[in-house]
Amino acid sequence: MADTNSFNNEHARRWLDDLFQIGNDALITSTFSSVVFWPKGRELQLHTCAFAVAAAELVAAGRGKPGDRVPEDVSSWIAEQEFVPDDNMIDIARQALARIRTDSPLKKQWDEAGQLNDWLAVIQDVEQRIG
Repeated sequence: MADTNSFNNEHARRWLDDLFQIGNDALITSTFSSVVFWPKGRELQLHTCAFAVAAAELVAAGRGKPGDRVPEDVSSWIAEQEFVPDDNMIDIARQALARIRTDSPLKKQWDEAGQLNDWLAVIQDVEQRIG
């Protein structure tokens, strides 16, 4: 059984490494934009979806509603950056998660693994914590 933790995959870890290297939240917004503004009718890229789910976890944590399994380096980055997402970032995070939840290669991957319901529960939890 695969781990549905939003941070426990190579794509999310690579994205976090980039975020930590950049040192500001610009990557978060651009990640959501990559999902939201991807042309309709063209399949999203798996890694882009995984990046956006990790970014959404950061937004939730930045709102003071972290998930149960947020890595220590993520919590440290949020504290060091004094990261608090603004309303625009929250809105685009919601849009990105909605698209990923309804039609994405990430959703297909979890469905094929027989863990779609577990994964959907994780996504819905993130959506609720984002607000």
